[in-house]
Amino acid sequence: MLHVKRSVCAIALSGLLTLAVVGAEPLLRPGDRLFFLGDGIALQHVYTRYVMNTFVSRYPDMTVGFRNAGLVGDGQCDRTPGGFIRLQRDVLGLDPTWVCVAMGMNDPRYKAFDQAAYDEFITGLTNIVAAVKQSKVRVLLMTPGCVDLSFRRNGIDGKTYNEVLRRYGEGVKDVAAREHLPVADVHAVMAAMLEKNPAQVFGEPAQPSAVTHAAMAFAIARALGCEGPVSDVVMDGKAGRLGRATGCKVSQLKVTSNTVSFVRADKAIPAYLDPEAQGIYSCVPEAAQLNRYGLTVKGLAEGSWQLAVEGTNVAVFTAAKLAEGINLSCFPGPWHTLGARINGMNAGIEELYSHFWWDVVTACNWWLPTEAEPERKVLEKKMLQVLANRDKAVYQVAREMKPWRWTLTRQCGEGEPKLPR
Repeated sequence: MLHVKRSVCAIALSGLLTLAVVGAEPLLRPGDRLFFLGDGIALQHVYTRYVMNTFVSRYPDMTVGFRNAGLVGDGQCDRTPGGFIRLQRDVLGLDPTWVCVAMGMNDPRYKAFDQAAYDEFITGLTNIVAAVKQSKVRVLLMTPGCVDLSFRRNGIDGKTYNEVLRRYGEGVKDVAAREHLPVADVHAVMAAMLEKNPAQVFGEPAQPSAVTHAAMAFAIARALGCEGPVSDVVMDGKAGRLGRATGCKVSQLKVTSNTVSFVRADKAIPAYLDPEAQGIYSCVPEAAQLNRYGLTVKGLAEGSWQLAVEGTNVAVFTAAKLAEGINLSCFPGPWHTLGARINGMNAGIEELYSHFWWDVVTACNWWLPTEAEPERKVLEKKMLQVLANRDKAVYQVAREMKPWRWTLTRQCGEGEPKLPR
């Protein structure tokens, strides 16, 4: 029970108030390296970067490496049989501890369901899983997504091909159940998005939109044990009493008739998403919860209130909206500034790894003479260490989180804000 000392002009709480932590530990552990064995969608470096952002921002005290082994182009390498062929070179030979198998979009050959093609897909997937497990590496499977409803090819439409992909996804889940593996059901998430708001699912030309990449990333994060919220505060602004602090510590709560101020020390911050991906919160409630950076203040006087954090004006909210609760994940603030730095560093890691893969890992297969192979192996080892150091550096930035002072100030004549774009 908290005892609150009241005065004529203020209600103050000093010292540490409440800390509540929810959610299970993630499946990834410090020092893990997860490789995405994927197709051209992985090669876009979008959902993979969002997964990186999620784990760096959510678990700053552990260092995990993510490597992108997406490939497209020859009609074979981006299907499971080709994935199995290149598995040793592109993944197992580079010392992973986890492999996310993210294939299946191209395996049906953009045709009506064909049993022979399906059997080839399941055989390729089963072979990949067996080889990875034999190498003592853990496996995460991912169901194939969906195509645009305007899709037309080989005499079939998008609805028909999505049904084919659904059947392939069921096959993925069967393999996962048989092998006791976690699975990210991306198909189910995208199918629900298509039903609710198809315009948000695909960009141009008929590629997954940034919103869809965010949905894929959060599906993968959940499959790896990441749950929400990131951090959430609920308080009574009239009584000057903290109700709940999840994933953070709140102290120095002070309330007057026109202000509420406190210091909030977060254990984690929300994952940074590109502006064009922020529509995810309106179409996928699970994503809004997983990446929730929340504030709820009940009992405030009617009207509009300016929220500022560490001198940054976040937005103006009505008392009713604050009582309902706000997800501040994509609003400006020190968490957003720090998240943008993390995102930039992760984008750099993805780009560096891409050059490393094309110019060093595969050089022996394309142009490098056999006489230079010993030097290539030395360079490969050096580059892997450079990448590991980059991983450590981005987690070090994530640990720069500090206690931030929050202030709500009552305004006059202000409207309710729109979500930043």
